[in-house]
Amino acid sequence: MDLENNLEIEKGERIKQMRLFSLYDETTYLIIMILAWLFHVVLEGILGLRFRDIHVLGDAFHGFLHILALAFSLYARLKPTFLNSESLFTYGTFRLETLAAFSNVIFLFFVNLFLFFRSIHSNIEQLFEESGTTESQVEAIANKILLGVCVFRIILDGIGIFLFRKYKSIKTKSDEVSKTSCFGAATDCIATTLLGYASDDTFSFNSKSENLHAVFLHFYLDLLAALSVLAAAYFPFELWLLHSEVILALLLLFITISVSKELFLETGTILLQGAPKSINIDKIHSEINEISYIEGVLAIADTKVWALYSSFAVCYLKLKLRNEEDARRVKPHATEKLKSVCQQVFIECEI
Repeated sequence: MDLENNLEIEKGERIKQMRLFSLYDETTYLIIMILAWLFHVVLEGILGLRFRDIHVLGDAFHGFLHILALAFSLYARLKPTFLNSESLFTYGTFRLETLAAFSNVIFLFFVNLFLFFRSIHSNIEQLFEESGTTESQVEAIANKILLGVCVFRIILDGIGIFLFRKYKSIKTKSDEVSKTSCFGAATDCIATTLLGYASDDTFSFNSKSENLHAVFLHFYLDLLAALSVLAAAYFPFELWLLHSEVILALLLLFITISVSKELFLETGTILLQGAPKSINIDKIHSEINEISYIEGVLAIADTKVWALYSSFAVCYLKLKLRNEEDARRVKPHATEKLKSVCQQVFIECEI
């Protein structure tokens, strides 16, 4: 009954909050930014076709992929709105935004990987270019279009970062510091510098902010990508036959891994029915151990702990007891103890 009541409360709150969009609601912001991106992509695609330039068209396709990813985040936000009292509002509905966040992190990695390989292709073309070759008028116009598009993207991404700025930092400091590899330490250093958190922190968000943090990362990383294009165009340099475009694309890929690694691990663990870092397993095990010493408890037959979403722990406990009287006495006591460390508790008694 507790689960059904919680689902009804969550359902009611979601529908109430999202039925009428406020001017200052994140869902409204997301719709506006998707429409702005759509205008940008359509305009860039038309210019690419007009001047028959594959680089401009490729950049438009890159923007279209961003729209698809943001549209999935929007769908995850809107889905509960369409669930009426007779619809199926399931246990997994809570996780829709977690799924959107996980998908967006994977998307960001592969998009920036694509940009890195595209920069290598461009670098190879320049290396094998014949000396003395002059740039055609069409190519010059296409390059100016790309630079103009980058400026427009910087403005667009800046607006997106401002609108979703409160979802920049998603963690609070934990009591324990986890051990990391050299690569992990390097990525943590970058993430701490850029976003203000590291992997030895504890997540303190719910499914809504998982999704919206991924949206923030979209604008944040695309802003860095646009800045890297402008930097490569106006401040070119070479290092071991690699042009500035390749080096900056590689740096952007490393930054992408740094700032999205923890969100990927957290949401991935949740979707696999695991207990992520946001759940303090040691405290839960300590409470379970204390329950095993309660008078009347013969044994703990089964234990399962998982997360519905970040910072929302669910615990299932199966107790072997001597008789019905012990079950009536022990179950409320055990439930109360576990409720201090878990948000949802299921206890089954076996006589």
